[in-house]
Amino acid sequence: MDQFTINLIFCGVVLLIILFIILFVSVTKNKHKKNKETEVANNTEKVETTKIKNTEIKEKKSNSNEEDNVDEDLKEKVTIANFYHISQNKDEKSARYKEWRVRKQGSDKTIQYFLTQKEAIDFSENLALNNEGNVVVHKRTGKIRKHK
Repeated sequence: MDQFTINLIFCGVVLLIILFIILFVSVTKNKHKKNKETEVANNTEKVETTKIKNTEIKEKKSNSNEEDNVDEDLKEKVTIANFYHISQNKDEKSARYKEWRVRKQGSDKTIQYFLTQKEAIDFSENLALNNEGNVVVHKRTGKIRKHK
């Protein structure tokens, strides 16, 4: 074989290796993204279950009029997940249209508005740190960008 053929084969092998690396990174990113979306969905289910259990506790308290009679096992099972969502306000009629807002999961009330997404992220990370919570950052389209 002459030197040109050897160089051509070498370049082909290097290109194949690069393509495999790109494919591997792409598959890994997609798998990680799906895992995060599944985690957020599971946490949403936990919050909904928590709301139901909180309602059960309130009903028991009102029926018995004694706090001591509330089922202790039920109290232990109730754990509230604090998720703070950052999203852009899409209400065109609002004075704060296109501003970034921070909301607690399950609430319609906005905690605070910000001009930039970075300010909203910094604020919600502080909230999450103080309240043992998590931050979910949404893109302008509403899809989840980052889950911390």
